[in-house]
Amino acid sequence: MRRVSIPLLLTALIAVAPVGAIAADALVPGTSPPPRPHVHRTTHASQPPVVPGTSPLPTSLVPGSPPPTPSSTLGVPLGAGVTVRLSPDNNIISAVQQAVLRVGLGPVEVLKFTPDCSPLQGRVVVCRDIALQQTGDRAATTVGYGTCVVSLDPRVGGAAVGVNIVTRALRKCIAA
Repeated sequence: MRRVSIPLLLTALIAVAPVGAIAADALVPGTSPPPRPHVHRTTHASQPPVVPGTSPLPTSLVPGSPPPTPSSTLGVPLGAGVTVRLSPDNNIISAVQQAVLRVGLGPVEVLKFTPDCSPLQGRVVVCRDIALQQTGDRAATTVGYGTCVVSLDPRVGGAAVGVNIVTRALRKCIAA
């Protein structure tokens, strides 16, 4: 294990954190700031995914960081259930079901449409996000600790292109 002095570590933390991102209790030895979810964006153009909130410091250098446990792993395990918050009459449902089979996730629960895209512990949530139309993104995947939310542009449908978009977005949900 490599030892790092506290002043050096605090300087590194402050240098990589956005303004206002470090709370006062995060600077107390033995504590760490709450985790921030990772967001991946999938666009119709060939752009690399955007991953805000990442740090070049490994968590092993942060004082008081617990070792990784299943509950503190980003994403969901293979076989995790999928909750779809879209209209059951929509063609995108078949695209989601095909993508779930390709990726290796579990049972699909289709609910009626709701604009609620809040995460559920241990499940993948698939929903529509009209804001993706303005950004030009087709899908956005937000991966949290034991959660994953896949937001889809309302224009994504059930054809082969839609299946591919949903498959790429769902693959980002699988815990490494």
